[in-house]
Amino acid sequence: MQIQKFILMAQIAAARSNLFAAWIMFLVIGSSVSAQETLLTFQGQVTSVSGDASLAGNSSLYPNQAFDFAILINSAQAGTYVDANGVTQPITTLSDPSLPGFYENAFLVNFDSGNRIWNPAFAGNGAGNVNYGSSTTPIYTFPVDPFDPNSTISVTQAPWGALIMGGGSADASWFFEVETTANTLAAADPRNWQVGETFNAINQATLNGQFSTVDGTVTLTGISTEISSAISSGVSPVPEPSSFALCSLAFGLIAIVRSIRKSFLLRSTDKSGCF
Repeated sequence: MQIQKFILMAQIAAARSNLFAAWIMFLVIGSSVSAQETLLTFQGQVTSVSGDASLAGNSSLYPNQAFDFAILINSAQAGTYVDANGVTQPITTLSDPSLPGFYENAFLVNFDSGNRIWNPAFAGNGAGNVNYGSSTTPIYTFPVDPFDPNSTISVTQAPWGALIMGGGSADASWFFEVETTANTLAAADPRNWQVGETFNAINQATLNGQFSTVDGTVTLTGISTEISSAISSGVSPVPEPSSFALCSLAFGLIAIVRSIRKSFLLRSTDKSGCF
């Protein structure tokens, strides 16, 4: 009786352990594919158009014209750019002493929808492709004596944050930027922008040697959570290394518990045959 009672207790513990392990896997897998993108929506007004106005006009962007757009932020992925060979690279490998941490900490952004200077020629994966956002406290160095290269002075600027996107090639490209300055680096970080805050928006385009620049003032009107880009793009989400470790742990718990239960059952059969 004592042996049968012990076996029953072991089976109950095993069942509970299986549920616990399954629960761990659910949390791990669920967190690995959960929403990581934030959709920022903006509304504003065009303040000026310069260069070839027809490029902007074709996109219904004129001075005093109201416009809106939405941008996706993915804080879990590094920002990207396309190099001279047409290869997409993480922009976090770049650096600029005057913009400390700006590239190194850049995250991925994408233009989602709305008004921008656009032409089919701007499509493609050329050298004009950039998708990143970040913040920094710029440090600009100026010469004090133009005849003495060692006589310089460094001036720290106000914290600055921006979302930067672009596409196309060098001869047919578009560029879109939303930027702001703030009192603190945290406030300048686009991931901390708040509804109701006002920003500068810059949209530039180059086509067949002609260029156009649209400047505007916009207000952040909405912040919402979207599904992960890995899901929306049809790419299977890949858990982080820590998630893999936890998944392995969960599977390991199941295997161990089942092995223990099987061992107890075998011992019970052997001993029952001895009576």
